Amino acid sequence: MAGYALLGAIGCACLFYVSTLPVTIPDDWPAQAPAWLLAVGTGTALVLGLPWFFLPIALLVVGVRHVRQAAPGRWQWPVLWSWAVAAAIGLEALAIMRIGYHIPSPGYLGPGIVSWVSLVESIGFMTLGAAMIAVLTRAERSVGH
Repeated sequence: MAGYALLGAIGCACLFYVSTLPVTIPDDWPAQAPAWLLAVGTGTALVLGLPWFFLPIALLVVGVRHVRQAAPGRWQWPVLWSWAVAAAIGLEALAIMRIGYHIPSPGYLGPGIVSWVSLVESIGFMTLGAAMIAVLTRAERSVGH
């Protein structure tokens, strides 16, 4: 769960960084990034892209099962967990579909077109990761109270 949120946060932060760079290669916006970042990003997308896409489904199932076992009979923890995962799925869909991104048009050369959306998405992934951790830990602690 923390890995899922962290991977989303890092990916969106990298997109934000690349968006701040001047566009010097027409028709190849990501190529503005340093070669090492482009290599790491491409490798990560190829190796972890598909599992990251489907991970929220597994998180939903495993998380609901965990909070039910940690706090049996308490309905609010599975509901809160489901809402957190639903928010993560929505944020992931926005990131994948690049909703709100301003990718330079073909042939554009000039200053970077800063993608504030990717920065907000990065912060969103970190916030959702923290919320998921909070739901799990509070569900476990609620049994004693």
